[in-house]
Amino acid sequence: MGMEDLQPPLPSKEKIPAITIVGNAPEDIKKNIRVKSLERKISDIPHETGDKDDQMLERIDGDDSYKHMETIKIEKTPQEIKIINEAASELNQIRSRLGIEPFDISADNVVLFDSKRYKEGAGAAGFSSIKENFMAIPSKRRNNPIDFGGVVFHEMTHMKGFKALRVDKIDKVEITDEEKETLDEPAKNIFRTIRDILCGIKSNKTKEKPKKEFRPDIKINFHRSGLSAYAAERKWKQERGFFTGLEEAVAATMEGNFRKKLLDKLPPESIFDEETSYSEQRKVLNALTSGIYEKNKDKFKSTDEVLDIFIKSHFTGKLLPFCRLIKNTFGQEAFEKVATMSGLTRSATEALDSLKIAMAKEKIENIAEKPALAA
Repeated sequence: MGMEDLQPPLPSKEKIPAITIVGNAPEDIKKNIRVKSLERKISDIPHETGDKDDQMLERIDGDDSYKHMETIKIEKTPQEIKIINEAASELNQIRSRLGIEPFDISADNVVLFDSKRYKEGAGAAGFSSIKENFMAIPSKRRNNPIDFGGVVFHEMTHMKGFKALRVDKIDKVEITDEEKETLDEPAKNIFRTIRDILCGIKSNKTKEKPKKEFRPDIKINFHRSGLSAYAAERKWKQERGFFTGLEEAVAATMEGNFRKKLLDKLPPESIFDEETSYSEQRKVLNALTSGIYEKNKDKFKSTDEVLDIFIKSHFTGKLLPFCRLIKNTFGQEAFEKVATMSGLTRSATEALDSLKIAMAKEKIENIAEKPALAA
């Protein structure tokens, strides 16, 4: 098969689901931000606006790095457009297979940019914005069409994942040193914190004390992105992220599957690199699916069926099904390591070690060291 076998251009009309908004801000403000988050595109970002909601949206996700993207865009080749459409089609098929409504993301939402002219040096493979519904791919990833397709698929997986913002009305206050010490204590029950995140509730409340209040303000933060969940234990404290490493593991595992399929549709001379990103995090995901399957063979037919639970959670935002499976299979300590695993190698190694210990205690076999690029 050749490039002519790739998917044709997708319909221009996109049916992107509205971003979920939680928080205590007035409903009219949340509605306005919800609408604007769907309307905004990459071409809008460099332009200044006097709208306060627009300004707040631009402060999320370090948008300073996006502002000049429009000026360093590169035209996509016909082959690249076909690969982008193939990635979008594959993700729609996965969503449909899992009983989730598909939606289109056109090639116009994929921006190729000059790596050398990107102000931060374009160190990342690519990145995406859940607000503006676009992804940016550096020019250095264009040399190998399979590598290009893998990066596009990975970022599009994030774009098609569950999305939620938290919009809060904040009363600015003065905080005493005694209160700061209390606020620095970590959450004692991560499983309860995840429940709080799902409900949009702040956890780890402290004793109320008299405070000097200032003018109320509106603050927008990430609340959910795929599997990742963010909790602000108090409104003035920095957010904590949960399952950020696991989300990347799910996206990278799906990316590996897509790379294999793409190889069959490209010219024979195409180079296939099996080693996708987040290898250590993928080992953790593989250990999770293997362990859950071994302990629950009466409920699952294969490890792929277990993996589908994680993938479906990424698209629907329902975290509790896989949270319960991890906790019931490996115990609270291992669950906490997986929940706090980030994209760093050391964090993933600690999580994998905790799973090995738990599996040894439970006498669960078949822990896989090599991250799977599943069938």
